[in-house]
Amino acid sequence: AGSMTSEHLDAYEEGTWTPAPVSYDGTATVAEAYYTKIGRMVYFQCNITGDGTGDTSQFVIGGLPFTVSQVGSTTIGFHNSGVEEPFAISISTSSDRLYGYNYEGGSLTYTNLGFGDSKNIRISGWYIS
Repeated sequence: AGSMTSEHLDAYEEGTWTPAPVSYDGTATVAEAYYTKIGRMVYFQCNITGDGTGDTSQFVIGGLPFTVSQVGSTTIGFHNSGVEEPFAISISTSSDRLYGYNYEGGSLTYTNLGFGDSKNIRISGWYIS
């Protein structure tokens, strides 16, 4: 059994955040972006769409609501199909960014993820701040 020092919730907060594509040549539209923070655990989600501009820069989303102290997990979904390759989204420690990688360890580009075809992407996950 654990040893509890307090029975009170340490901290609880809900809000919105602004996902910002880093180095994307086009303009992204954010339909929604919410977070919930309980203690140091941060749960986040966003729904974002590229404007159809092809871009071979690495897919990077900045602006997470709190700086990442310990990496958690992410999931991603699409409202449109046609992603060109399997990939993963990585949370970077000591930053506020998400990075896209293909399964061979290379960078996933905005075009590969569907921003060049105006794909609608939903990302959700958690991390420790």
